[in-house]
Amino acid sequence: MENPGFAVVAVLVLALGIGANSAIYTVVNSVLLLPLPCRDSERLVRLHRQFKSGVGEAVSATKSLYSSASLPLL
Repeated sequence: MENPGFAVVAVLVLALGIGANSAIYTVVNSVLLLPLPCRDSERLVRLHRQFKSGVGEAVSATKSLYSSASLPLL
């Protein structure tokens, strides 16, 4: 070989690419693809209230269920 440094850099770049690809796949698989570890996970919802000013907040289920002031009138 005329330039062994090129081969070393090529192997390191391939190893880095394969490792990054494996790490990203592991995160995507565990966060997005696997079901949630609870019963009836397809029934879970997240409530979010958007105000006219553009500011939003997450609403807890107990606050929504037990406080009629937090529910908008239809």
